[in-house]
Amino acid sequence: MTNGGVIALHGGGEFGPGDGSFLRALLTATASARPARDRACSGPAGSDDDALRIVLLPTAAAHSRPDLAVAHGRAALSDAADGLGLRARIEAVEVLERPDAEAPIPAGRLAGADLVYLPGGDPGHLLTVLDASLAWRAMLAAHARGAVLAGASAGAMAFGGWSWAPTGPRRGLGLVPRVAVVPHHDDGRLRGWAAGVAAAAGSEAERIGWLGLDEETGVLSAGPTPDGSHVRWQVAGRGTARWFRPGSAETGARPAASGTDGDVLELPA
Repeated sequence: MTNGGVIALHGGGEFGPGDGSFLRALLTATASARPARDRACSGPAGSDDDALRIVLLPTAAAHSRPDLAVAHGRAALSDAADGLGLRARIEAVEVLERPDAEAPIPAGRLAGADLVYLPGGDPGHLLTVLDASLAWRAMLAAHARGAVLAGASAGAMAFGGWSWAPTGPRRGLGLVPRVAVVPHHDDGRLRGWAAGVAAAAGSEAERIGWLGLDEETGVLSAGPTPDGSHVRWQVAGRGTARWFRPGSAETGARPAASGTDGDVLELPA
């Protein structure tokens, strides 16, 4: 797992009426990270530089109404920010195809964000567009100086060491290298995906654990354990987060740990 700002993984059903708890936790983390951006990025006098810079990246929804993903995200995040008394400037960066991900202007807007949020859609398309791209490197640079990176459903899946796509298992972006995410969690999906990844990843699969997330539920990274071997993740939302140790998901799908809103899970670093 990379050093830097908070990482947020969400189980899907994002921006709905029951997602307030997760969004409040997400924006609270974003507000805490903003001073680092102030030190790294100076803005012109009189600008709205004190507002949170939130970028919605609807790449995964490129072929299924990205405008709706942006509209729903803008409305939900704006309401959550208002409820917390925070000023937020919310914009969409339409990195929808691979040429967009290599263009300097979108990358610059991503690099200056306090929060980059990737809504759901097609995880395979998301990986094809972002992997090793200028846009992804800009996101990593923002994260390194404290920005929050958040993914819901396909976005959360893509952040892992391995992901699942309509064509089968795929290597993920590796932001959380020893974790694979199962959004909209159910045990049947978990077992099927785990078996597919095990076949594709070979011995590497022995180091990948599975994080099952209910809809309107997510986890936010909260720092390492004292020995540095694990990372604490705070659960936020209406449902449950379940952690399956490497190898366990294929045989019985019994979680090693689970938590609900406010609980903390410890996942491998």
